[in-house]
Amino acid sequence: MRVEGALLHSKLASHGLEGLRDGEVFLQLLKRPGLALAALIEAGAGRGVEEIEVLRDDRECRDQVEFEVKYEGYLQRQEFQIRTFEKNESLAIPGDFDFSSIRSLSTEGKEKLTRVRPSSLGQASRISGVTPADIAVLMVSLLR
Repeated sequence: MRVEGALLHSKLASHGLEGLRDGEVFLQLLKRPGLALAALIEAGAGRGVEEIEVLRDDRECRDQVEFEVKYEGYLQRQEFQIRTFEKNESLAIPGDFDFSSIRSLSTEGKEKLTRVRPSSLGQASRISGVTPADIAVLMVSLLR
């Protein structure tokens, strides 16, 4: 949906924000720092668009939409990290795996992993004294 209009342009300027760029999309405009969805609706952005008109009277929904639009990139990155964690959490460690043969593991990491003998990378990551760097090295060794 494209945003147009002198009223909206002047409203942005009155808030000390840069004016509209030609053909700017509503959601791109909302991603600007310091610009709230309520202010856009008040200024007439999205007038006549049913989905935006509904937001005019529903603050909770408006806040949720604004949050999701403004933080979309962060949310996507977090979801990717969660999927990666879940995939690696279940990466199996063979019962006879020789932790001492991995030169890049810390001495404490080798000792703890050898003593505990975790069955998965997830279990290994929860052992006190095994660092995130140890887990990364172990993961690379397991995936070879």
